[in-house]
Amino acid sequence: MLIKRARMISILAVILMMILPFMPAATSASALQQGVQISYHPLTGMVNFMGAPSTGRAIHAATGLAKNATAEDAARAFLAVQGGGFGIVDAKNNLKVLRETRADNGNNTVRFQQTYKGIPVLAGEMIVHMDSGKNVLSAMGEMLPNIQLDINPLIDKAAAIQSAPAVTARENGVSVDALQASTPELWIYNPALLTPYTGQTVLGWRMEVTPKTELLPVRQLVLVEAKRGGIALSFNQVDFAKNRITYDAGTGTTLPGTLVCNESNPTCSGGSADAINAHVFAGQTYDAYLNNHGRDSIDGAGMALISTVNYRGTIKTLFGVARRWCMARASPAQTMSWRMN
Repeated sequence: MLIKRARMISILAVILMMILPFMPAATSASALQQGVQISYHPLTGMVNFMGAPSTGRAIHAATGLAKNATAEDAARAFLAVQGGGFGIVDAKNNLKVLRETRADNGNNTVRFQQTYKGIPVLAGEMIVHMDSGKNVLSAMGEMLPNIQLDINPLIDKAAAIQSAPAVTARENGVSVDALQASTPELWIYNPALLTPYTGQTVLGWRMEVTPKTELLPVRQLVLVEAKRGGIALSFNQVDFAKNRITYDAGTGTTLPGTLVCNESNPTCSGGSADAINAHVFAGQTYDAYLNNHGRDSIDGAGMALISTVNYRGTIKTLFGVARRWCMARASPAQTMSWRMN
């Protein structure tokens, strides 16, 4: 009987060890304003969005900050309290500032890169939006929780540089002699942040493999495991292509309107100012998802970015229709509809 109980306890202990790393940490509800919306990452279980339903409403007041506190200080203070829910263990030492921007209205945005013992985590990023008073409006991002990893590589850079061009040549059908690899950098990777699957967290040498001279359509991101030498991740970033389609409704109410430009006209030459802006901003949106998250468009599967400008109607706020998002100005004569399919 005692043996059976011991076995049962051992089984339960193993199960807990498997699920605890991805169990969501509690957020500090007392420090949040009422009506805060929270969503969770489907694989890690961590918070991946925190915001209020009312536009411009703060979810965290900037109390206790020094008068000369920066936007970064305010963002770190917020994450020191609420970061546990996102999977952040140490907001002071495990987050590196990637970018800090200030809008014309005084609003601030700080983007952080997750690190572990100084090594960046692939796709582990956090964005904190604040108003002009440094009150937090929203926070979003994906963090890899509870990292326990030996950061001493067993595979050296020289071996990694040999592996990356070889796998790139094989996957793209080109000669390995035509390729070159960038200087390897140590990164931490878990597929849960980039793919629909969970997996082992690994230390890897990250490189970008490109052609030496020929204009080959190759810009391969390769991650070579720094412990065993296998390929943890490899994909051609050139395969990711923008697909923007911009229409003009001509102040009418028929959607999508008249086609103005697509990827054959990347600057939307000949279009109205609204059409040009919509087309350019759609491209910047695509670039942001690709460069910051390694995703092919918003859904990670090449989703087309469809815009309609000069739509005349009663649309006053952001809304979605059949997997398409529409956004319009308050004045019916000047409305612009933003549509993404």
